Amino acid sequence: LPLEMAASCRSLLRMVSRAVRGVNPDHLPRPRQTAREIVRAGCGKTSNSAAITPAQRNAVKDMTRRCMAGEPLQYVLGEWDFLDMTLKVRAPVLIPRPETETLVELVLQHSSDLLEKPGARFLEVGPGSGAISIALLRRHPHLRGTAIDISDEAVLLTTENATIHGVASRLRVVKAAAAAFAGGDVNDDVGGYPYDLVVSNPPYVLSGDMAHLSPTVFRYEDHRALDGGPDGLRVVREIVLQCKERWLRPGGALWLEVGEGHPPIVARIAEEHGMGPSASFADLHGCVRFSMVRR
Repeated sequence: LPLEMAASCRSLLRMVSRAVRGVNPDHLPRPRQTAREIVRAGCGKTSNSAAITPAQRNAVKDMTRRCMAGEPLQYVLGEWDFLDMTLKVRAPVLIPRPETETLVELVLQHSSDLLEKPGARFLEVGPGSGAISIALLRRHPHLRGTAIDISDEAVLLTTENATIHGVASRLRVVKAAAAAFAGGDVNDDVGGYPYDLVVSNPPYVLSGDMAHLSPTVFRYEDHRALDGGPDGLRVVREIVLQCKERWLRPGGALWLEVGEGHPPIVARIAEEHGMGPSASFADLHGCVRFSMVRR
């Protein structure tokens, strides 16, 4: 823990560390980090000379119990960092992951021409906590966007996080499936097709692989945000179709986070719909899992 953390919290850290050390790694893959995060959250801004209150001790015990039962640390804490911001997170909305940070960085790097143009608008399909949309809006103060999700919980959480980070006036959040989204009037102050950019981290886990996900993911996170159908590309196909028919302006770009091995298939799907050129990009581990398609 940082030096400014109360000395009284250090004994609490030792207690939590001992408790989580023997937990099944499938339920608790990073026990050292988990213990530190729990104690940091439980102790809060306790001064170095202050004793831990009974309420703080009980909070730490409760968070430890939940993590030991397999609940993801992010849900236990109720928030998680994404790039340079902290987002509220709640089950069953998908937890923001480092790979999606890379997607945002790629969009900002390679599609700055689209995001910086006057009146630029984007659409995000499946925002979850709102991480991608909010990150783009924070970097581009004149940008406006629309985010659609089939989950009531995701719509509420995206709206909450957008409000916390001061971008709610530039983000329209709609409960809708990709196939049903009408887009709205192009003169709408907040969003309406055609868009300059469409971005999505869609469901891409093969249905047959769902049972092999880690227990913490399988038990707590929304399967609708994970299960991409028999080949993992069910929603991707719908997104590409809608981009060609309605959503994407000529010259615009579609960005997708997909599974390993998917980018070449995404390129073929796009070509079948008369879209392209396409490009693919790797994550920080060298796994090619991001696709960009121009219209």
